[in-house]
Amino acid sequence: MSKNKFQNVLRIIGIVVIISILITSCAPGGNFLPGAGGVGTEPPEETQPPEGTEPPESTEAPMATDAPTATDEPTATDEATATGEATLTDLPTDTAVPTATATYTATSTNAAATAVDYQLNLSHIECVGGKVEVHFVLLDVPDLITPGDLTYDYGTISAGKHVGNVWHYTAKLVDGTYDVTFATVDVGGVTVSLHNADAYKGTYN
Repeated sequence: MSKNKFQNVLRIIGIVVIISILITSCAPGGNFLPGAGGVGTEPPEETQPPEGTEPPESTEAPMATDAPTATDEPTATDEATATGEATLTDLPTDTAVPTATATYTATSTNAAATAVDYQLNLSHIECVGGKVEVHFVLLDVPDLITPGDLTYDYGTISAGKHVGNVWHYTAKLVDGTYDVTFATVDVGGVTVSLHNADAYKGTYN
């Protein structure tokens, strides 16, 4: 073997030894194996606590106390009861409140039409121009009211002329004996009867 080859072999052997030492030193426990570059050291023994002393008990953390609950605020009724004051009672809601009922009386736009307001009179029975004239007057008729026809013992007479609140009814009859016992006329829905029946009765020629 040549000198160069021998030196290379030594180098390789040295490298292998160094790698072996490194691997041994990195083994678990970190202890060197005997004969691998140092004396192995034993791990230190665990220290035991002295006899007769108990390990301290673990102290538990104090438990959180419940937060105080909110107290209900006194109501108006509670306050009144606590202080002795009188409490207001609820007003009744179903008490009927009387309501005024308006009443209306229907009145005529022309006049108050009652029998008392009007008066029908037999004015006269007399001979006029060779005829027997029977004449009635209807009194107290307000404006804008036109009375109806007049009915009496001897027929019907239409309303004639009027002056103010007086309406005239006139009939022309032949000679004879006459006695007017009744007469009626309608005035705005009111029937007016003859005020002076049997007046001027007699024979007319």
